Amino acid sequence: MKWIIYVCVLSFLFACELDKPKTEAERIVEASIKAHGGLAYWKSLETIQFRKKTWLFHEDNSLEKYSDELHTLHQQDTLHGEIVPYDESAQNYKIQFANGKGEKVSDGKSSDGTNAFLASHFVVNQPFKILDPGVELSYLGVDTLDGRQAVDVVKAFYGEEDDDVWWFYFDQDSHVLLATLIYHAPTYAFVVNEEIQEVDGLLWNTRRMTYCTDSLRNVQYIRAKFEYSEIRCK
Repeated sequence: MKWIIYVCVLSFLFACELDKPKTEAERIVEASIKAHGGLAYWKSLETIQFRKKTWLFHEDNSLEKYSDELHTLHQQDTLHGEIVPYDESAQNYKIQFANGKGEKVSDGKSSDGTNAFLASHFVVNQPFKILDPGVELSYLGVDTLDGRQAVDVVKAFYGEEDDDVWWFYFDQDSHVLLATLIYHAPTYAFVVNEEIQEVDGLLWNTRRMTYCTDSLRNVQYIRAKFEYSEIRCK
């Protein structure tokens, strides 16, 4: 009898969760996911591969670092994959990720590569990853980018006190994700999706610019530029 009661309670709780009304933030993110290609199609993808060029800049605009890499993300069942230099003749390091951990091997020495791989996975899977379990979403209303383009603003908090805080800016008409603000204590980074293209049924941010800003998005200097090409989704 006890197990019957237990099953009934679980069924009731599950039914309540299904009947729980969606928040405005969830509705906006779901509309963006649909605009970017749809959740069902994204979940069906086994592999995402792309070439990524990165330029990092110092505060005086001088170049700090340049990289040209090939990223391969296998997303079905358990996440795994690798990041290697795009030029095979210059492949002096490799990041491999499996079973929840990443390892970077460079010149025979090993170091942690988990954050580098997971960051790549999270960034290219926006806005789909915004609805991950445990993410607290709140709708902050309407804002404008550059004082012109109206956007809906959704704030995402990931549950831990020392986690980054994210703000997502969605075009009010098309629901396309146009920009992101990230607070990584003690700094803010404002990421603008400068070029958006459809590739294999998904919208891709093929050019991004990252600015160091304050909490009001006042630009202090250009921190990074990113270009994505040779994108393959299957």
